[in-house]
Amino acid sequence: MGDTKSMIESYRNNAAKSMVSGYGALRDYALCLSSAEGFPAKWWEIEARDTGPVAEVVHAEKAALFIALHTAVQAKFIADNPNATQSTVAKQKYSNPSTIWARARQYAAQYASEKGNPAEDESSDTGTTQERRSLLLRTTEEAMKLYKAHKKEEQFFGDAGRARMLKLVELLEACGMKREAL
Repeated sequence: MGDTKSMIESYRNNAAKSMVSGYGALRDYALCLSSAEGFPAKWWEIEARDTGPVAEVVHAEKAALFIALHTAVQAKFIADNPNATQSTVAKQKYSNPSTIWARARQYAAQYASEKGNPAEDESSDTGTTQERRSLLLRTTEEAMKLYKAHKKEEQFFGDAGRARMLKLVELLEACGMKREAL
């Protein structure tokens, strides 16, 4: 879970920075949590009052996001006010981190509902066409699965395997994923 932790941390920090700068990485963060190995399935259903080992993992990630949001605000404040005192910087906080967490949960739930739809445009037994997932979502999911499988076997690769791995990374980047988060 070491790689998973660093991947989640990277997405968390990108999401926090995006909330300060206006660049949108929150969907990527939610997707990362939803597909991260070892992170609770259906994490978006965990409420603030929930307890237990699964809830503790989710609450810890929520707290880490809040810290990352506050840190990003403080970093931006320092950049904008280089002569600010430490006590002034310490007072700088993200105005409503709970809203950001709620939005991430909403994106994860939306992702999960899209993920449950068929990958192909197939007819059901009743003859009606089922809703399709977006091509970008399908591509990202499949490329991520292949990337993870290749990552597990990476030590056995020759030049051809490393070339495939590089192409998968390039594909994931083209889908909007950050290289450092892989």
